[in-house]
Amino acid sequence: MKLWIIALSLMGVACDVLYSELASSSTVGSCESLCFCEEKDSILIISCEERGIKEIAQVHVPPSQPFQLSLLNNSLTVLQVNDFASFINAITLHLGFNYIVDIEPGAFNGLSLLKQLHINHNYLEILKEDTFHGLENLEFLQADNNFITIIESSAFSKLNRLKVLILNDNAIEFLPPNVFRFVPLTHLDLRGNQLQTLPYVGFLEHIGRILDLQLEDNKWICNCDLLELKSWLENMPPQSIIGDVVCHNPPILKGNILSRLKTES
Repeated sequence: MKLWIIALSLMGVACDVLYSELASSSTVGSCESLCFCEEKDSILIISCEERGIKEIAQVHVPPSQPFQLSLLNNSLTVLQVNDFASFINAITLHLGFNYIVDIEPGAFNGLSLLKQLHINHNYLEILKEDTFHGLENLEFLQADNNFITIIESSAFSKLNRLKVLILNDNAIEFLPPNVFRFVPLTHLDLRGNQLQTLPYVGFLEHIGRILDLQLEDNKWICNCDLLELKSWLENMPPQSIIGDVVCHNPPILKGNILSRLKTES
């Protein structure tokens, strides 16, 4: 009988040790192997930069602690559905400087607490209707320096808390009507695209809260269609930061700043 008691006790100790190790491994995630981690103000900072990561599945995060995750400079190409389903406590996600060409609908499922998303310096060409599904609390989105030419009309419709949107240095020629209808933007960066005009109806009427609007280095056509933008800019609050709209066409006005032109021109 004593031998059985001893044996059962030893098994209990072994189970406790195994459970402790599994719990510790679950808490630590990739911190002891693939990534570098440190804690600041009760938030875990997980840096997995330049690790040759090709799939999100290679990264394991703690299940019960808020964290910021950086996957800068890796080899990610496609974000697949439910890739981040277990990243439920992520508040910031850096995916810049990868090779991402596609974000599947549902890729961001599970990221309902995410506040900041950085997908800059990738190879994206389109922002689809369901690209940002699951990011209803997102406040900051950085998507500059991609190859974006198309933004579908409902791409941002569920981002009802988005304040900062950075889209500079893409190849956007056209923004669909009402693309920002339900988006409370205060900062919008559209520099370095191929935009020719911005109408009041369907666009300017929906960004009345804007405090910082960057419009430089586009292909602005300074004709009667741009008068709505000129009038809207002239009525912006003086504390607003607005980038110069420089005429690209017609040739006679090329290089002129829209705000300095007389309406008769």
